[in-house]
Amino acid sequence: LEIWASQLTPSGRLGITARVALGVMHVAPLLEDFGRRYPDIEVALQMSDDVEDIVGRGFDVAVRVSNPVDSSLVSRRLAPIKHYAFAAPKYLEKHGTPATVKDLASHRCLVHARIKPAREWRFVSPRGTVVEFSPPKHIQADNSLALREAVLAGAGISVGPDYVIAQAIREGRLVRLLPGFRLHEFAAYAQYPARKHVASSVQVFVEFLAHEFRDARRWQGLE
Repeated sequence: LEIWASQLTPSGRLGITARVALGVMHVAPLLEDFGRRYPDIEVALQMSDDVEDIVGRGFDVAVRVSNPVDSSLVSRRLAPIKHYAFAAPKYLEKHGTPATVKDLASHRCLVHARIKPAREWRFVSPRGTVVEFSPPKHIQADNSLALREAVLAGAGISVGPDYVIAQAIREGRLVRLLPGFRLHEFAAYAQYPARKHVASSVQVFVEFLAHEFRDARRWQGLE
């Protein structure tokens, strides 16, 4: 990667848009290393949970949690993403731990206000049976980081991606619920405009991100 980069001498401004939680937790921390490798690239990172128009908004790369169908974009799959139901130990000590999906109806639920799969929880049992649950929306927020912080404070139960909650679960600050059930599965993608000549700054950033996100090693391990 370093040899290729030195031959291309990537430089200039690199505009990146990323999902809020993914950008804060897993893209921004990599920028120091990326900047050390490619000091002539000026990085401009903007985070939003909206699906931005890359070309219209002047971005060079988008880091997304999904793969929108857009023939004008090149998509590079970076890592799988799984979702889990979770709560804080202190909430479960006070209100009990749900043993079934139906038990969730008696709990306070925290819901992502803008992403449909996070508003309609679709559980798949070990036998493959689908159990759909429409959570009562006691608290809504427009990004996964806000939901995680509210759950950590003991506000209730939520569903979120492993890249947001894995570390807190490993540390014992959150508890994964209904471990026999699978939830929504997506993937992280890097996307950039399909052009005959792709800027070297875009090429090296996408390769760098693909290497760092490889096999989702940063957040896997909850199974």
